[in-house]
Amino acid sequence: MAAFCFAALCQSAHAQTNVRAWHAKGQTWVVWDAGATPNYAYSVFRSTNTFTSTTQAMLCGTPLNREFNASRLKLANASATWRVPTPGGGTYQLTATEGLFVYTPHAAANEFFAVVTYGTTSVPAGAITTSAVVQGYDPVNDPVQCHVQLQGTLPVQGQGSYP
Repeated sequence: MAAFCFAALCQSAHAQTNVRAWHAKGQTWVVWDAGATPNYAYSVFRSTNTFTSTTQAMLCGTPLNREFNASRLKLANASATWRVPTPGGGTYQLTATEGLFVYTPHAAANEFFAVVTYGTTSVPAGAITTSAVVQGYDPVNDPVQCHVQLQGTLPVQGQGSYP
């Protein structure tokens, strides 16, 4: 019993919270608070209905720590975080403790998104969007676009290495 309680506490200590998502520039941007000591990997799920178990949804992807927290950007600038477009045409810059997953829809849909620790099936409160994300699909008038993360000249040293 004590081992189970300890494992449950460890799981919740690294739980993701405040999952939110929006659609802009042809993609859906899923952001969550990963905390100061994030998990190694998360799984992102989607469904047209709200859900409490990952068995009720489709897996979108499993971002690893180096992907969702911008570790490649941090090689160029230690304080860098992802900058992503917002629906109103602006930009949102993630905080140092937020994670990012980008989903590219292949059809218009209204879907809920959840982020859970890799291997978890339960979707706790705060790990799923509070409402469905309205996702358009118009590759001609709203194509997927690149988004500049850093500007300027970067040193060549260390290029190609991945810590």
